[in-house]
Amino acid sequence: ADVAVRADSIQDSRCPLDANCIWAGQAKVKLHLSKDADSTSVGLILEPGASKDPAKRKDSTNVTLAGSAYKVILREVTPYPSRATEGQPQTAVVQVTKL
Repeated sequence: ADVAVRADSIQDSRCPLDANCIWAGQAKVKLHLSKDADSTSVGLILEPGASKDPAKRKDSTNVTLAGSAYKVILREVTPYPSRATEGQPQTAVVQVTKL
């Protein structure tokens, strides 16, 4: 069975495309992952200009479910904030790879 992924919450404070901001902001996603009877929750963060050092990045983590290890990467949160997309539901794009 594959890993089931559910976004429990998305908090997006990224600077809108049509605004000037002092802080670039970030998108935080809380995910619930499950496989068979095993489950876990993780929080991942997308930050514009994030560190290139994989150890310091907050957009990925490793989890173990049902005895197997997986890498979980938050690829994007869409739509990117702007006046045109205000109020639209957001979607998290997540990649899960078996290690």
